[in-house]
Amino acid sequence: MIYSSKDFEEVVAFSVSEPGAMGPNDIGFFMKDGRNFRLDYKTEETPWSDIREWFPTLQKCYFDGPMRNEIASLFTVVIGASENDKETHVAPGWRHKYLDYGNHLVIKEPYYREIMSLIGSNENIDLTFGWERLLSKTDFVIRADAIQEAYQKQKEEDEKLAATLMELKKNPEYIKKVKDCSGDVDAMMAVFKEYTGIDMDWVQLKQFGFRQQGLI
Repeated sequence: MIYSSKDFEEVVAFSVSEPGAMGPNDIGFFMKDGRNFRLDYKTEETPWSDIREWFPTLQKCYFDGPMRNEIASLFTVVIGASENDKETHVAPGWRHKYLDYGNHLVIKEPYYREIMSLIGSNENIDLTFGWERLLSKTDFVIRADAIQEAYQKQKEEDEKLAATLMELKKNPEYIKKVKDCSGDVDAMMAVFKEYTGIDMDWVQLKQFGFRQQGLI
């Protein structure tokens, strides 16, 4: 089969076995409409250099063990991650999950939380050899557009909240009132509502903070 960049326009997730990995030793792709396939990047028909041209996201990625801020799951075997080597990183707008034995799963930001909630509880070895099959068995494809819309809406709301918080930090009166409420979360959130008109609880504010840090 002859591939082109058009075949990779709707990729929502892909997996990579880094050189020397114990696993599929290929690169797998999953599209928003459910189409998925794997390519052997060591062959003349689909060499790594060509795949990088067809799917430019790879040009901004590098794979060598877990990412610096990533904690590998218990019993996960790490290959790579040498202190002297270039560190694993992925392109902006994508999230990374290190699997076992030098295998990686990379998911487009809008779909990361949902895909991980659908298949993330599986063993790493099952994800390594069959994450596409596992994802295909869920209702992800049916809900893909709705997931993307919800993500975009949340992102816009978070951007507005971030701007609001930035302004609050410049308000000495607000800061004083918050300090006076030290230890009383409900009172602090009441002050927050007084100055912003936003009705939210402490848990929702913490979740916002986690999203800003890329933790969820």
